Amino acid sequence: MRKRLVLILAILLVFAGALPAQTNVALGLVVGGNYNVHTGSDLQKTGTGVGFVGGGQIDVSFSKSIGLLTTIYAYDNRIGKYTYPVNSGGVDYSVDVSVTIAYAGVEPLLKFTMPDDRFFFVAGPSIGFKVAGQSEVTATVTTPGYSYSNGFASQTTTNDLQDINTRFELNAGAGYAFKIDPQSRLTSRLMIAYGFTNVEKNVDWRINSVRLVAALEFDLHH
Repeated sequence: MRKRLVLILAILLVFAGALPAQTNVALGLVVGGNYNVHTGSDLQKTGTGVGFVGGGQIDVSFSKSIGLLTTIYAYDNRIGKYTYPVNSGGVDYSVDVSVTIAYAGVEPLLKFTMPDDRFFFVAGPSIGFKVAGQSEVTATVTTPGYSYSNGFASQTTTNDLQDINTRFELNAGAGYAFKIDPQSRLTSRLMIAYGFTNVEKNVDWRINSVRLVAALEFDLHH
């Protein structure tokens, strides 16, 4: 996975270096978060959670209005949590499920900048490769007078997720650029990400996200 990201970054840098002189190229650091919605018929309930994202980006402007904004996410955490009740043998339980899926990936977005040179819109695909995946299930006895054989009212099971698919999603959103000086700016963008692929193989489980990120970027003299 790391070799893939290094190769992608190398290709993007070579591409940036080969662009015509009138093309503007900016490099930046990206940080932010996402609000994730886990859905699918194989889940007991819809799960939600907040995750952290961070990485770098290359912002290429081919003209005043058209460009390509490519972000390489070194870490993209897609947390999801939900709770549901269970009755087994006449005993009631409350089951808390927490899932963390971490990806690294690349997101090339077509960028359209408004005439004011501040507001912009982005849209495009994203591909993510698994970094880590883990689920934690805590079952708590809610019927008075009952407990597990160890005497405790709750029991937690943690599992590493093994069959996580490569993630494909479609992103669309809008942003705003705060100019610091002629060669640097602070940008923010809000996007909606729709996941096309299941998280795990042979499991109906997808993740959709709302993402808010900020980037500090600097122009290269091309």
